[in-house]
Amino acid sequence: YKGLLHYAICIEETEAWLLPLYDNKPSYTSAKPKEKLLKLLHKQGKSAPTHYNEYEKMGFYSKPLRKAKNLKQVRNNNPSLEAFLHELEADLN
Repeated sequence: YKGLLHYAICIEETEAWLLPLYDNKPSYTSAKPKEKLLKLLHKQGKSAPTHYNEYEKMGFYSKPLRKAKNLKQVRNNNPSLEAFLHELEADLN
């Protein structure tokens, strides 16, 4: 069945897709997205619980992307995320 399973592969690191959630840059690219994201989260006081493993931390930090309005707001600020969503929407239509 077409559209049953889609893989999300970031061009950089997964953190690159999360940067627009925590930084209001108009177009975001970063050579070190993990370091940049952690710095932004620390600065904003948004740290995941210390007992979380790396997988759980990514779920915690990416939770805002589960809301369509947040995803729509940040998708244009990351070319890789925008390309993935565009392809996903084309497959679903």
